[in-house]
Amino acid sequence: MKIFFIIDDTLILLPEWLDKVIVELEKNEEIVGISPLTNKGRSSWDNYLVKQLPRQGVASLIRLIQLVFCLKLQKILFDLRLIQQPASIKQVAKKHRLKVIRTKNVNRSDYLEKVEKLKPDIIVSSCSQIFGKRLLELSKIACINRHSSLLPSYGGLLPIFWALLNDEKEIGVTVHHMVKKIDRGPIIFQKAFPVEINNTFFSHYKRAYQESVEATIKAIQIIKNKSKPVVIKRTKPSYYTFPEIKDWERFWKKGYKFI
Repeated sequence: MKIFFIIDDTLILLPEWLDKVIVELEKNEEIVGISPLTNKGRSSWDNYLVKQLPRQGVASLIRLIQLVFCLKLQKILFDLRLIQQPASIKQVAKKHRLKVIRTKNVNRSDYLEKVEKLKPDIIVSSCSQIFGKRLLELSKIACINRHSSLLPSYGGLLPIFWALLNDEKEIGVTVHHMVKKIDRGPIIFQKAFPVEINNTFFSHYKRAYQESVEATIKAIQIIKNKSKPVVIKRTKPSYYTFPEIKDWERFWKKGYKFI
């Protein structure tokens, strides 16, 4: 099958997930290209988290600066061909010699025409932009999305933050078919893991992306083999946006840290 990826081009978590997924998929499938998205909009993780950092405390700020420094150093070392681990979505594409189609808006007609020419069977998304009707229908078989919650609960933004705030005992990842309504398409594969009280917001997200490697590969296998979806039964659907300062204050009172 021909697979095309549309992914937010951020240094944190996504490049490692995508690289591992492609390594596995390349054994049996054809990866026809990647769109690395630089999202400057309101739903951008980067923009939101930068604004929140001064409120997270000195220790979290220092740890995040250290993390970003290490990732930027990794990016430089990869460009110098001193290491093999990419630190950006563009570098993942370079490592695997994949076609890159750039855009600031995935619903632009000129972009859609370029993707359509690749004739993808499956489009895989992990990004902040909302797909329009034409893009959702562009792939021959399926347009699917990776999400860091056990849908239909905790759709929307920063689902792990909200799950921790609401005292969930387990969280997880979902790969689902994309439909017009955000995070409400039929589920293909889910995997749960327990909440660790002593872990941080970031460490739970890191675990989610690690589990997302298996989830993404198995979801594609389910589609290819027309197998039965793997669904964990959850409560009624819920949807969240970015937390406000009062939500972070409640989060800190529960003993959780940012990183």
